[in-house]
Amino acid sequence: MPFMPKDSQDDEEARLAELLSYDILDSAPDPAFDAIVELAAALCLAPISLVSLVEHDRQWFKAKLGIMVPETPIAQSVCTHGLRQDDLLIITDLTQDPRTATNTLVTEEPHMRFYAGAPLRTAGGHALGMLCVIDTTPRPQGLSDEQARMLRLLADQAMSLIDMRRRMHESSWRFEEARRLGAASLARARDSHTLREDVARARLAQEAGRIGTFEMEVATGAMIVSDEFCRIFGIEPGRGWSAARIEPIVLPQHTGDRSSTHTRADGSASLDTEYRIRRPDDGALRWISRRAEFTRDGSGRPVRMFGAVQDITERKLAELRLRALVRLGDALHQAETETEVLAAAGEALGTTLGAARAGYAEADLVGGAFIIHHDWNAPGHPGMHGEPALEVIADRLARMRAGEVLTVPDVEEEEFLADKLARYRRFGIRSKLNVPVSLRGELVGILFVHDSAPRDWTGEEIGFARGVAERIHTTIARLRGDAARRVLNQELSHRLKNTLAMVQALVRQTLATVEPRTQVEALEKRLVALGGAHDELLQQSWQGACILDVVRRMLRALSLQGRVTLKGPAVTLAPRAAMSMTMLLHELSTNAIKHGALSTRHGTVALEWAIEGERFRLSWRERNGPPTQPPAQEGFGSALIQMGLVGNGGVSLEYAPEGLSARFDSPLNELTEP
Repeated sequence: MPFMPKDSQDDEEARLAELLSYDILDSAPDPAFDAIVELAAALCLAPISLVSLVEHDRQWFKAKLGIMVPETPIAQSVCTHGLRQDDLLIITDLTQDPRTATNTLVTEEPHMRFYAGAPLRTAGGHALGMLCVIDTTPRPQGLSDEQARMLRLLADQAMSLIDMRRRMHESSWRFEEARRLGAASLARARDSHTLREDVARARLAQEAGRIGTFEMEVATGAMIVSDEFCRIFGIEPGRGWSAARIEPIVLPQHTGDRSSTHTRADGSASLDTEYRIRRPDDGALRWISRRAEFTRDGSGRPVRMFGAVQDITERKLAELRLRALVRLGDALHQAETETEVLAAAGEALGTTLGAARAGYAEADLVGGAFIIHHDWNAPGHPGMHGEPALEVIADRLARMRAGEVLTVPDVEEEEFLADKLARYRRFGIRSKLNVPVSLRGELVGILFVHDSAPRDWTGEEIGFARGVAERIHTTIARLRGDAARRVLNQELSHRLKNTLAMVQALVRQTLATVEPRTQVEALEKRLVALGGAHDELLQQSWQGACILDVVRRMLRALSLQGRVTLKGPAVTLAPRAAMSMTMLLHELSTNAIKHGALSTRHGTVALEWAIEGERFRLSWRERNGPPTQPPAQEGFGSALIQMGLVGNGGVSLEYAPEGLSARFDSPLNELTEP
């Protein structure tokens, strides 16, 4: 770490002490943290993402994506520069920032260029580390506002998981302490007063850690359960509970996760497991973590089962929501139509929130209503595709235009819905959640979730629905932008072809008397090849073109399919390089047709290219053609070939008896960078 004044050193010591108090360094991987880095990388389109915890001499990665090492020395840490930031640390080009320009991870592999990180800040104000994304190319534009907002939210989620992990460890310690106290108290059972005090302390430890305990007789299933166990499972405290009465509380889809009479009897029951229950007292769905162990008789048969249970709903749902957003991001990245976008979003919403229905109602600008464009439905619930939205009420519409999420915990309790209850009942809707979707400030749709029972929508559920809505907004905007660009490119292509046709006509008219005509015809063909290159670039929104597409288009134009074999990796050429290579290959092809291997029936050409380090190499080899020799005089075509791939030379020509062999060499970045 660099030199710091004493007050800064004191603060750093306090920060390190708080980091150590979490007992998280060098802990085992955790899927919840892994989901966060996956989501951060997907949202920010970055190949590397880390949950980095900064110690005095190293940064250790609780979760990582895109790198293999578990930690790096502090001298290689970019995260350390963000610990005292109030907000994001964004470095658009690490080679240009004096803090990072000499970092060996910048100057050597993996050649990091862009960094964006959000502090993992405790309630005490100390940053334990950073949630960061890293790219290997500079990003002058940094992150979009939406990407920056989501990176902050994910950092908050990571810090919540770190806090929750500590609470769970403290709870586990309390449980172990309670069990130790219980064992000690039984050993001192002669003193009933001491026994009562120890039992009371054990109960308090369980309640403080929100851990319930149980003891079960394997042969009969009879159970002794703590009051905290009863609170977690939503049952009445007291005696008389048994496995047969508790097991139906577990949801049917989790019967394989809980123990059974058979698995307890043979000792094969899972000792550490997670499952969902529906509490009898309030009907709430909760995630439960259960840890247990057996005591056995002299022959090794299980006699009793002891264990502890804990409500982990908050952590589990956070983990499921994060994973759902990662999967949704992948699906939306692949989506080619708005229907695919809405189908993926509806399924992600409905399944993750355990709802009856989820979907999207699109604004009907002509009719002034919202029509359900797509909906996902849980088994047993009718679809509503094509139905008008159940209500469009002026004051609520105005609030949604302002970006407000509207929730209805129970439609039966809302007076403003009294005249619409028959329709709500027909579709099995008891509670609902509406999230506005806007494009360019205009409300264009409503993302909705319906449930068949009254439901108090939590802030986390609303936040998840907002996240889905924002992804719908971003993806639909991208698809519509792509469609608009395609229309524009088609128009540009049409106009360019007209312009080139006019140029060709002017060439014919101006050079009508020029002899020999071969010179004029060659010029006209070059104009056609140039038009083909422009078409390829316009199809890619002028962002470059794949070398395979460039070559195949040129071969089709000259009817050379089958005469020229291709071999090489897919490389995206920058616009200038795509046009230059088109002209070069067109010149080589027309020469081969007139004088070389393609002028004979059995002549062929092998066109191959490869990337070798930072160089791009291309070879053109003619076979089974007439003997070749250098041209007697150099014209425009020869000069064009000598210019090479992008006008930088690097050309080697061999006029061999079996045909021309040409090799071209260029720095890779000159072909791929605009």
